[in-house]
Amino acid sequence: MANNNAPGHKFMLSLAICILAMGCSREKATLFPGPDTLNSVDRLYLSYRPPLAPQSYVIDIQGEPFEREILAASLQGIVNRRSASVYLVGDNSDNSNAGASELFWLNLYQRGDGVKVAWEGDLDDAVHRFSEDVNGYVLVSSSEPWTINAGTTLAALYGYLVAFTDERPLLESAGIPLKESLIGRWQDSSQCYLDLWKTYYSRMPGRGLGILSPDEYRLRDFLIQQGLLTVYGRPTTDDWDTIKYILDNTPQNIPVFGYLSQTGEEELAAVMELSGTGKYLIPSDTTPNLSFHVAVVPRPYTGSNGQAYGTGGPAPCKAGGVSVAIAISDGDNLVMALNRYTWQNYWNSSLRGQFPMGWSLSLSLESVAPAVAAYYLTTATANDELIGMLGIGYVHPSFYPGKDFFFSNSFRAMNAMNMRDYWTLDPVLYSPDASTWTDLYRYRVNGYPYGVLSGYMAVGGQGYFRTPDGVPVLVPVNGYFDTPTVLASRILSVVNGPPSGIPPVVFLSASSWSNSLEDMVNVLKPLESQGVTFLLPYQAFHCVP
Repeated sequence: MANNNAPGHKFMLSLAICILAMGCSREKATLFPGPDTLNSVDRLYLSYRPPLAPQSYVIDIQGEPFEREILAASLQGIVNRRSASVYLVGDNSDNSNAGASELFWLNLYQRGDGVKVAWEGDLDDAVHRFSEDVNGYVLVSSSEPWTINAGTTLAALYGYLVAFTDERPLLESAGIPLKESLIGRWQDSSQCYLDLWKTYYSRMPGRGLGILSPDEYRLRDFLIQQGLLTVYGRPTTDDWDTIKYILDNTPQNIPVFGYLSQTGEEELAAVMELSGTGKYLIPSDTTPNLSFHVAVVPRPYTGSNGQAYGTGGPAPCKAGGVSVAIAISDGDNLVMALNRYTWQNYWNSSLRGQFPMGWSLSLSLESVAPAVAAYYLTTATANDELIGMLGIGYVHPSFYPGKDFFFSNSFRAMNAMNMRDYWTLDPVLYSPDASTWTDLYRYRVNGYPYGVLSGYMAVGGQGYFRTPDGVPVLVPVNGYFDTPTVLASRILSVVNGPPSGIPPVVFLSASSWSNSLEDMVNVLKPLESQGVTFLLPYQAFHCVP
């Protein structure tokens, strides 16, 4: 049954009148009602922050096929524009524990962040319940996957659901009209994405971009809510030249949500292209419910520059001993904070706090999921250090045209999240002589970052140095795919080596994909009996001569 009292009813009615009277295909739709409440850091990522609705509606999509997941995500994105009320719960069929993490946040929000669940049901019921919040639907096809991103773009602009042919009876029974079939409109993805950019980008409410594989559904709600043009390509696909053209011809200093690679080689090429065109990537292609998370604003947390967590003071560096710092990598990907870190063998392990550990975290989290950011900030122990991963987004700052914009905003965002140290993957910053170090030092905020972690893996040379301005830098001495057992063997090789070969500090980068906190504590903590001192990265920086 249609919900005539739905929050977006009057808005969608006015939009329908606009289309009938003037033809909104020639006008930019206004999708962000209400006051602008964004602060300067929020504006780096968001077009709009909707309020949290008084009541929330949970749609169970466990076991649903991909085509219906797309429909659910588009419905969620449209409804959550006016006020965030729809939350999706999927399943764990892909071994990602996604459904469990979605329930973790929902339950947390109900306990302390004002979320009140008024209804739980399936997708069919939700389509009827929110039928008057949408303005129609467009048809897309898996055999022409680019139409899925085209439909996402039109959903972001006009409030159209993205649907496959099998869902027509459901939509028609709910009184939702077909607006257009996108099937057969373009010959290939390059033609589609170039047409989308030329026709719609200047009219999109959001200035950022979505670059998302048509095979993914989880980020689409946020792209639709935030009014972003959505395309896709990777450095080895035929449409990459089109994506490069779009990146070259959109404004500098805007975010890109999604992901652009499947291999390390593609990742390097994609990030270099993004960096050179002044775009910063927010890896988020598998992150669900951002259109809801963005509206959950927590109570303010306390502390500044590490006083609320990671309170270990200057390093107890031991002459002649082996000092080791470890940090978990890949936290720039929002799926780390929203999913993997919530697992019982990571952040929620009973062993957390018994062992000094650095946790990389995306700086965008404070804006796109503020209650999630607050959860980590307020539950961290003195043995947990949250580290600003990559800056405001994934770029290589040495190649970014506006280093002042990148560093000043990155370090302001770090300061807002009480982070003391910064982690970069810029290949140029493996060298102490890189001129980029001067820019980094110039734009520090309140003396932070204090230190810098550089890279995910060893590249030769010693694993520490100071920049010309005196900033301490630690470089990993291990491989990206090292497991806890391999990390232990690397530490023991230093312990059992000649005393003259013991460095002042050893930094190990622990890939989040192959190193849970519990495994590392169980394997590495016993090494303390052999004279190994484990430190937080902040403490370890004080050991750098």
